[in-house]
Amino acid sequence: ELVYRPSYHDLCDNPSGFIPGSQIIFGETAIRYDYDNQKLLLQRLELINIESLSPINPLIKPLSWKVITGFDHVPFASNNQTLVYQLNTGSGYTIEVFKWLQIHGMIEFSGLLNNGFKNNVEAGPGVSAGFVLQPFQHFRIRGYIVDTYYLYGEACNFLTMKAIMQYNVSQRYSMRFEVSSWYNEQWYNQFSAALTFYFW
Repeated sequence: ELVYRPSYHDLCDNPSGFIPGSQIIFGETAIRYDYDNQKLLLQRLELINIESLSPINPLIKPLSWKVITGFDHVPFASNNQTLVYQLNTGSGYTIEVFKWLQIHGMIEFSGLLNNGFKNNVEAGPGVSAGFVLQPFQHFRIRGYIVDTYYLYGEACNFLTMKAIMQYNVSQRYSMRFEVSSWYNEQWYNQFSAALTFYFW
């Protein structure tokens, strides 16, 4: 899989020079080679992926929020690994337990569009919880779980879990490992490892 991200940074990148707890991604594109069918596939196109995880304090209680939209392969049991257009928004709060650990929770809305769905649309509310951990200076870990209840379309429950571990070698290079799991009538699992080069 080859990924190109012509944008700023995500929550696991080196935070130097960026607002803490912010993620700004535009146009991240992932092209994957399918060995079984011997062809290239558009695995993911994130048009917008913005998250703001601002911790609350006794004086100020800012909302944490996110907006994610683009195309992705979603492993629905009835529509296995089909590319769908998605819109995911959420709002909640972040707590800074320690300087190196923040936890957050949100109430979310998710909508999916594909002509293989009933009425072409899946939409519904959800909840999420996660954390961002920096145990060492250049090492960051992020984990989250999202539980979505699609009420419009084919009513179903969709569970997403992801863990990301990233070691930022320098301003130019990082090593990243991701473990993802999805549940919709059955489990789907994925592991990936990547070496990232930052052009600027």
